[in-house]
Amino acid sequence: MTKEAQIFAPKIPRIGDVILDTDLVMFALDNWGFHEEHPSRAFSFMDILSFFSLAEAMVLNERLLSEHVGDYMRHFKHLNSVVKLVEKGIICYIQPIRDYKKHVPSEYSKHVWHLIENDAEVLAGLDWPGADFTLSVSFERAQWAAERGIDHLSWPIFDVLTRISISKPIQSMMRKIYAELNQSLESRVCELKGVGCPIPMYIPPIVALILERCDGNASRFFDEAIILREEFQGFRKKYLEYQKLIANPTDMSLGELFQTYQDAVSDVSRQLQHISQKRTDSKLVFEIWDALCELKVAGELGNPLTTASLNLGTLLSKGIKGIEVQRIKARARMLFDLWKKVVQIRNYGELMTRTFKMDSNELFKMTQIAERLATKCNRLAGVRRKQLWERL
Repeated sequence: MTKEAQIFAPKIPRIGDVILDTDLVMFALDNWGFHEEHPSRAFSFMDILSFFSLAEAMVLNERLLSEHVGDYMRHFKHLNSVVKLVEKGIICYIQPIRDYKKHVPSEYSKHVWHLIENDAEVLAGLDWPGADFTLSVSFERAQWAAERGIDHLSWPIFDVLTRISISKPIQSMMRKIYAELNQSLESRVCELKGVGCPIPMYIPPIVALILERCDGNASRFFDEAIILREEFQGFRKKYLEYQKLIANPTDMSLGELFQTYQDAVSDVSRQLQHISQKRTDSKLVFEIWDALCELKVAGELGNPLTTASLNLGTLLSKGIKGIEVQRIKARARMLFDLWKKVVQIRNYGELMTRTFKMDSNELFKMTQIAERLATKCNRLAGVRRKQLWERL
């Protein structure tokens, strides 16, 4: 089999994969390639959000599956950045999940698109004909992914709509634990924005680190994403093992499954929340070190034997707790490292304007529209389809 035949051979979905919606590949990557040839061309806000989603998927998932990458790559072989993602096996081709020529948009997707199209088209920088068709297919693709136990990457902002279209939503443990870190960081950034800090928009941790490493050069975005993906290889491998245990619990009791989930998500999430409340202007100090300091100070102030014996219990209890904390951190070391690196980023609020050369006023305007669109989507997601049609 030739190298090209191997690249375009259809892949079978497996645990750790994520399936991409069409527009993330066909629109965003096409525009990225066009920008490579015409650097003066600006990206749309929706393009940039799509790059962010793709970068997170590259770091968190083993493979990004696309039904259209085969035709896309044969037609756009000159787009170096895209070719690199395919040749490295990061983006892989899968056979179409259905015959799209026979697909008719659902009435629900038509209604939803009618409510959001004005804002969505402003963010995309173009008229978006057939978007109700693509949104309808996105619902089907999300359901297809859930039935196979893999992640689904929808259009930016619209993810909440695809989730409510699934009878049994699935989110891999890799993405779930990253979501915990994401939410912790977002809440802190929103607090800063609420007191007047000049941060135009929230940027997720993986993306923020990539942008910081780009050092103002947007052309390095996917190269830096690939480097970060390689750094996260051990993390993906570890969480893939957890995912396989959860997905194939043949010899595990319910209690053992609970423990597996706690080891992978609950314990790590709790420690992330604890760390997010600590000072971030210096290295974290382990609690066992605090206990040793208490023991030393107490020994200097009073009877060494008495104070030592009084603090021995504190020392042991804190030491054991400290060791357990370290074990928890070891399970997701890259996430804790990511947190520390992101909170040390200087000029976080300028990452977008500096990298993508966006005017700050234009960024503020687009961010306002994106937040308004996200609010609409959240409101739509809070209404069940049956209830929605009863109200029309």
